[in-house]
Amino acid sequence: MFWFLLSCTQDDIDYGQRGDCNPVSQTHCLLPFPSDFYLEKDESTPTGNRLTLSSGSLPVNVDNISIDPKYINENDGFSIGSYLTLGLLNASLEGTIAWTNPERYADSDARTVIIEQESGLRVPHFVEREYFALESERSLLLLRPLEPLQYNKRYVVGIRNLVDVQGDAVSAPSGFASLRDQTATDPDLLRQQSLYEEVIFPTLEKEGFTRTQLQLAWSFSTASEEHKLHRIRHILNDAQETSPRNEIEYTVTEVEMEDCPGRGRTIHGTFRAPLYLESWASGSFLTRDDDQLPYQNGWVDVPFLSVVGCKILEDPSPGALLQYGHGVFGNRDEANSDYIHELVNEQGWVVFATEWTGMKRTDSAQIALDLITQPTHFASLTERLHQAWVEFLILSDLMRSEAIQNEPLFQVDGVSLIDPHTLYYYGNSQGAILGGGYVAMHPDIQRAVLGVGGMPWTLILNRSMAMDPFLRAMKTMYEDWADITVMEILFQQLWDATESVGWTYRQNKPILIQAAIGDRSVPPLAAHFMARGYRAKLVEPYHRPIMGLETQPSPFEGSALIEWDYGISDPILSHPGPVSTDPEPHEDLRREPEIQQQIGTFLGSGTVVNYCEEACSSD
Repeated sequence: MFWFLLSCTQDDIDYGQRGDCNPVSQTHCLLPFPSDFYLEKDESTPTGNRLTLSSGSLPVNVDNISIDPKYINENDGFSIGSYLTLGLLNASLEGTIAWTNPERYADSDARTVIIEQESGLRVPHFVEREYFALESERSLLLLRPLEPLQYNKRYVVGIRNLVDVQGDAVSAPSGFASLRDQTATDPDLLRQQSLYEEVIFPTLEKEGFTRTQLQLAWSFSTASEEHKLHRIRHILNDAQETSPRNEIEYTVTEVEMEDCPGRGRTIHGTFRAPLYLESWASGSFLTRDDDQLPYQNGWVDVPFLSVVGCKILEDPSPGALLQYGHGVFGNRDEANSDYIHELVNEQGWVVFATEWTGMKRTDSAQIALDLITQPTHFASLTERLHQAWVEFLILSDLMRSEAIQNEPLFQVDGVSLIDPHTLYYYGNSQGAILGGGYVAMHPDIQRAVLGVGGMPWTLILNRSMAMDPFLRAMKTMYEDWADITVMEILFQQLWDATESVGWTYRQNKPILIQAAIGDRSVPPLAAHFMARGYRAKLVEPYHRPIMGLETQPSPFEGSALIEWDYGISDPILSHPGPVSTDPEPHEDLRREPEIQQQIGTFLGSGTVVNYCEEACSSD
């Protein structure tokens, strides 16, 4: 009874300045993470909270450089795309939920649980070891939600009955044990006691996780949508006010005339867009006024290209506009690939593309350097992606402007080849990871196809061959891979506004998700996550059921997921294993004739059709 009485007035007790590290678990300063321990009250935010991480709680590299958390601390809660990280010494995966049987999250004897506290509902998830942390004695475990979390909610996490490789029960960390057993004396434990007694333990008890069973428990609260998306919305609104559609300046720099039926007309040029960065150079950050909102800092001439399909060049008529999003650290030239020409030639479309500022080819060297020498500057990547969205949006306005409709290069015999009222989106890889959010934001895009993509970034990162060089570079700078795992989850706090996961609840467009089983660049797990977030249906016939997705035979309308089997298994561990380069699922899927036909039908009519005789596969 003493502790319950104390909890009523605990908020009034002065425990002194909060320490850098959460004493609940001693395996790593920051763990478990994310955690409400790192939130403080701030009535100026929609959630009433603000992150308050300190440099002393964050990893330090071999050059004694720590991350400055100032950009992370701008958040009023944690990412809805976060995975959860904890450390329990000697814990094995015996009896935990694997990604191959995720439905076990709902079992009464599940050993891990994530509960949305207000509704009492469990969050589907799976458990795995951090692949590179196998080298560490800290035995980091990752709890990966299988669907987006909700904004502005508190989640309670419980761990019980974990064992070591000998099958013996793992001991609870002493800090958590003292909270559980009501013997805490540490001020940073006592300041959490009321939260445990009034919220965490009662929520877990309702799900059958009794107090005495628990080896670890904590809570964390997500950010508000209003706060997460306020800055990007402000920039985009300002950009369109600054650059009205019919006043956007552009210049044509080169023309590749058509060679039909093989290749359409390719037009290269630049357009003028407002700049919201301190400079347009790699590594730059957003400008900030007194209200911490970006303001215009001049103009920038942004390169673009457009391809006009042969069908409308040979039989002139207005064609639908298709905006293309390129892959990881690629560039706009991807929209000049043969498979894009084939698509727009067949459909009679006009495709156009620019680059993801922040994650285009010329950014990769700076990002690698920042990760190694000044990890705080990684935030510039996500800040620059705000500018990318501005450039994508302004280009989509330009392509629907009177100037482009009257441009002779987009005409044949005085007939405009532009239909300004029909706008679609197609993105592959990074163009899908970022593009789902961009499509949700854009009021005029009608339908979208997202190829070999998914969300969130931190589910993709370690499983992607494309990211492996960056992770290996970081490994040279940190003595313990556990530090890098912590950094990954910190970086996710910065991603939400400019990737698909942050806009999940704004997505009201029909979306077709195309994934390749065995993809080592973007794992199908991330496509499944996206499909659940978008309430997509799995197209019948299919190769495997996917938890949380209804199935439906084609044709039908609405959002959908289709998987193509290349005879390569998905990697089991959180890192891609050796992979055959022939075929390469990630690159090959977009070139399959049935996939291209499916894209044309879906974007053109909104109908999902499986053009394979059975479940799609390559023999």
